[in-house]
Amino acid sequence: GVIVSDVKPESPGSRAGFKPGDIIVAVNGEQIANEDTFNSILVDAKPGDVLHAKILRDRRTVTVDLKLERRPA
Repeated sequence: GVIVSDVKPESPGSRAGFKPGDIIVAVNGEQIANEDTFNSILVDAKPGDVLHAKILRDRRTVTVDLKLERRPA
């Protein structure tokens, strides 16, 4: 999995409910082995897509929906 280290206020991650320390273990059903796996999913996604992420938080599995947005310039 990939550990969430920071969540910016008012960001898509914040709106989805991500918290620092969360571990992303799957996105859209694909297991996340490492940062490269996670990044390969993001490269194929576009603004407006919704990614369904399974995360581990406090030894529990939580599912969040992350709506992608265009990065600010």
